Amino acid sequence: MKKNYSKWMRIIGIILFLFILTRLDFHTAFKNLINFKWKWLIVYGILSILMLIFKSLRWRSVLLKQGIDYPMFKVCAINANTSFLGMITPGRLGELSKVVYLQEDEIPFSKSIVSVLIDRAYDLGILIIFSVIALFYFADILMVGIKNLFFFIFLFFGVGILIFLFRSNIWELLKKAMKLLLPEAKYSLIVKEWYQFKTEIIKIFYPTMPRMIFYTILIYCCYYAQINIVAHGFNVSVSFIYLSFCMTLASIVSLLPISIGGLGTREAIFIFLLSRVLVSPENALLIAFIDSNVFGLAMSGLLALLFNVFYKKPIKNK
Repeated sequence: MKKNYSKWMRIIGIILFLFILTRLDFHTAFKNLINFKWKWLIVYGILSILMLIFKSLRWRSVLLKQGIDYPMFKVCAINANTSFLGMITPGRLGELSKVVYLQEDEIPFSKSIVSVLIDRAYDLGILIIFSVIALFYFADILMVGIKNLFFFIFLFFGVGILIFLFRSNIWELLKKAMKLLLPEAKYSLIVKEWYQFKTEIIKIFYPTMPRMIFYTILIYCCYYAQINIVAHGFNVSVSFIYLSFCMTLASIVSLLPISIGGLGTREAIFIFLLSRVLVSPENALLIAFIDSNVFGLAMSGLLALLFNVFYKKPIKNK
């Protein structure tokens, strides 16, 4: 019953996307697509490669701290494969498959999942921070009162303080969350090695923090540059900050398990926000859809394919 409910939840985004299509002028959308300046695709591809490198350097810094000395090329290969899986799974859960790659080298499950969780935590953390800033930026458009925003900020920091004060209880919450996300057999392994799991997180998290933050900022600079490049390709002139915050809110909403790869939810947010700066619904949809579901997916798949071709065994350690 729970699995059927989850499947039905995921088609909400598809239904929303189909509804958006019924409201568009297809002739205008096709004309805009034909007039896209394809030279920008070269810059987009370069940024995709840089993002993969920065993501790999970030994850490798955790692995090295754990005593796992993978060659950089191998880390890139694993990241390329799992990033592609993340693009086509709800909430980018496909990126958690890095654990499988690590276990192929007989690295303990608890140790493997620590590196993946820490790596993903930085993406989620910076996305939440930028989303709070975006709410302030779009306060008038979203018709959210400043008082309500300040209340949200105080609530946000209040929760952070409570987490710090009651951090011993956070482990139990984390355990419950993992029980929901992991298969029963894997969850049992975590419970069995719970003390080692906690020790590993504490040992790795703080020493790697400066480097992880640095690489995460570089990743998001590339991420925001890509959406702005797509907009330029469609001759849409919107400020870098405005479009980047559009992407931020769309990304945080796309983490909800109501669509696959954010399809539908991302386009709806772009249409709503960009209409406030006189961008047509057709261009807004094209920017959101082309960035993620065409260029993003194509580049992710191409990089995964190339690494698998040139690096025959990207999983096994020699």
